[in-house]
Amino acid sequence: VEPSLSFEKRFSYSKLGVVTSATLQNEVYEGRSIMGYGYIDDNLLGNIGFAAGYYPSGVDYYKYRYSGIRLVANYVLKDRYVLNATASRDGSTRFSKSNRFGNFGSVAAAWIFGEEPFFKKALPFISLGKIRSSYGISGSDKIPPYGYLSSYAAQGVKYNGGLSLYPSQIGNEGYTWENSKKFEIALELG
Repeated sequence: VEPSLSFEKRFSYSKLGVVTSATLQNEVYEGRSIMGYGYIDDNLLGNIGFAAGYYPSGVDYYKYRYSGIRLVANYVLKDRYVLNATASRDGSTRFSKSNRFGNFGSVAAAWIFGEEPFFKKALPFISLGKIRSSYGISGSDKIPPYGYLSSYAAQGVKYNGGLSLYPSQIGNEGYTWENSKKFEIALELG
């Protein structure tokens, strides 16, 4: 679900635009796998019925929930001076409760100097002249689920009539949002 709401107000020499949006996402994954062994020919590997024997090798199950809210504000004065700000707060169940939420945002400014009357008069052959700069921090939760928990996996070796377990992942409470910081300055001419 991704609802959004936008607002725009025009003034005599400027305009203000504001957009707020949210994201609510829920995902459940369940998978089971079986390991076959003792095939007499590699061409038969696609059919577990041709295996000399088999055993369950894994069960995968996870729930994933994501929520986020964003606010974007844009102010333009005289069609030449631009300010933009973005803020977001995101939450993901891929992290422990202490790291579940992250705050991100950006700021940007631009001057479209090609629209200045003195510039149009001095250099009329330039159709676009713009200088812009921005700085922002974005976050990502595109990592495997439950990375903050210790987990165990089953081996195919039986012990006392049951499958044996081995540690497959050491828990990490510090598992948190991946952050990407970006600064940019640019000159555009046409």
